[in-house]
Amino acid sequence: MFSFTVTVLSPAFRSINAHKNKEMGRHDDLWSLFYVLIEMVNGSLPWRKIKDKDSVGLMKSTFDHRLLLKHLPQDFKQFLEHIESLTYTDTPNYQLL
Repeated sequence: MFSFTVTVLSPAFRSINAHKNKEMGRHDDLWSLFYVLIEMVNGSLPWRKIKDKDSVGLMKSTFDHRLLLKHLPQDFKQFLEHIESLTYTDTPNYQLL
C-alpha cells in the first residue's frame, strides 16, 4: 500500500488550513476535491477571480459553503457535511463519499 498527496497550487482550490499554513490532513485533500468538483459543475467559484491568496482564504473561512450547492444533487450536500465534520486526525468515510 502507498499513499500520496497532490498539492493544488491554485488558491481557489486550497483548503482553509492550507491558507492558514496549518498542517494538513486527509480532510484537506477532500476540501480541495470539493472545490474542484463544484467548479466543474457550477462553472466557477465565488473567489475564483480574486488574485490575493489571503483574501481568498478569508472569503472561504467566512463563506456559507451550502450556497455552492444550489441546484446540485443531495450527494454534494452529504459530501460537504462530512468534510465539515472532519478534523486532522479523522479518517474520512470514503465509502460514504
